[in-house]
Amino acid sequence: MCDVDYSYVIPPLHLLIERRSILHCIEKGIRPIPFCYLEPVSLENRSIKEIETLLDEEVGKQWQKLWDNEYCSDKWIKRLVPKVTNKYMELLEVPNFFLSQAVMGHGAFGSYLHRIGKRTMPQCPCGNDNQTLEHVLMECHRYETGRPCNWTYGMEMQEIRKYLITTIKQLWDEEKEEEKSGINRVRCRSHCPGGQQRTQRGRTGTSTMGAGPMPSSR
Repeated sequence: MCDVDYSYVIPPLHLLIERRSILHCIEKGIRPIPFCYLEPVSLENRSIKEIETLLDEEVGKQWQKLWDNEYCSDKWIKRLVPKVTNKYMELLEVPNFFLSQAVMGHGAFGSYLHRIGKRTMPQCPCGNDNQTLEHVLMECHRYETGRPCNWTYGMEMQEIRKYLITTIKQLWDEEKEEEKSGINRVRCRSHCPGGQQRTQRGRTGTSTMGAGPMPSSR
């Protein structure tokens, strides 16, 4: 997974600056600055409102090109948000603890917990050798309830959002139960990557992520 990337949330700053600079020149009655990042659009015999609409459309086009070709190499995020300027933005409009983990893969997934030394093995309870983000959300029969048939077309974004949040919350609930039973827990220094000391989980009642008690879903 890539680092947190917010380039799907707001247009790149250099596109917004150029848009505003062009509008400022027109409003002041001076010659507009040359187009640099945006493709030139015809400004003659158009109202300010029409020019704003044209520039907004051009910002959207250039933003999409950058998202497709340059921003964030994470294929999972781009699968969730293939278009930065349309309804897919509804998916990530309101931040949520569980939704963030569904996007970034930093949560109660076996592969992640194993990688950071919180589990002895990365297996999924279904028997799969590696409980990755993609396995949980796309393949595993344990989490198929409410799973979208098509992640790109034909389903409302709020339904996808609901499935992601519900599934990650289910993972956390299962993780809490495993903490109580001590299954697949790292118990001593010898099992931890880098030889770091780990405290047996399930004794303190704190989050496996070291971020305090798990928040509730909204």
